[in-house]
Amino acid sequence: MRYVLLALLVLVGLPGPAWAQPASPYTPWIAGVPVSCKSSSGMPVAFVPNTSLADVGLSFPAWPDVPSHVEYNPGLLARLPPVVQLFWFGHVCAHQALAEGLSEESADCGSIRLLKQQGLVSRAQVVELQSYLSNAPMVVPWGHRPTPTRAGLLLACFDRAPGAGVFNGQSGSVGIPEGEAKPGVKRWRFCSYIPGVSAPTSSGHASQDACEKERTKLLRKAAGHVVSACVLTASERCRAVVP
Repeated sequence: MRYVLLALLVLVGLPGPAWAQPASPYTPWIAGVPVSCKSSSGMPVAFVPNTSLADVGLSFPAWPDVPSHVEYNPGLLARLPPVVQLFWFGHVCAHQALAEGLSEESADCGSIRLLKQQGLVSRAQVVELQSYLSNAPMVVPWGHRPTPTRAGLLLACFDRAPGAGVFNGQSGSVGIPEGEAKPGVKRWRFCSYIPGVSAPTSSGHASQDACEKERTKLLRKAAGHVVSACVLTASERCRAVVP
């Protein structure tokens, strides 16, 4: 299956004043994260709040004098778990960014690919997402919610998707250099640094769960950090990449 990289900008690691900026239709806050999406023509896609919408959200193609856009109900969306909210965002963005008439299964996979590349979901979280979509009752109207059959494909989508070599932040990205010889004992590691303040360093852990917990803790308490996802590697080196 051919994929096109979705244009999702995740603003992580920004200084405090940037977080205070109000969201716009082109940078909605989804699960507490400001994100954005571009259509297949490269134009920004507006996410328009509509509290009267009887659905979590719907994607609309362009028509005369009206650009393509997404309408969503913030109150309904907020009732879903954070990882489900992000999955919904990636799904509707895939419909906008990849092609008109994209199948629901392809949009599901496009969402998981995007979230993995941005370091927003781990494999364990995709397992939880599959379980939620397969078993949880319909708590809000969601016309495009994956069926159990579609949900069962998500983990395979995650496993096929390439890992994130770099991780986006407005001040730069950070990751473990690709192609480096990695002798020694492999450990679960993530890289982090504060732009203009500290050099990139890695944090090693015996298990993926321990790595994810420490990474999440750092993201929650340290807004100034740029943080990568957890990867299994013997390398202790990190590098900062300025886009």
